[in-house]
Amino acid sequence: MTWQEARKLYPDQFIKFEIVESHIVGDKEIVDEIAIIKPITDGKIAMKEFVSRKEGQFVYSTKNETLIIQLIKHVGIWSVYSSLTKNRMTLVMKLKFPVVI
Repeated sequence: MTWQEARKLYPDQFIKFEIVESHIVGDKEIVDEIAIIKPITDGKIAMKEFVSRKEGQFVYSTKNETLIIQLIKHVGIWSVYSSLTKNRMTLVMKLKFPVVI
């Protein structure tokens, strides 16, 4: 289902969905097709669904005309001291996570 079809089917609601098909343009993921998990009419329930969603699931309002995901690259560096080995370890994590805009 396209985002426009979802907007017509569930006007002025939140929907929980997964992306079926998309393409990347620069640092944005343009969503072509989604699979709706469930519609959500209450904002408080939508927030609970958002917090407890699984990886790859999104909660978004159909009031928004477009569905574009901003891809953000994040690099985190942590230094951890191990009491077992008495050594300091540096962890470098590169994460790429989506933010719906």
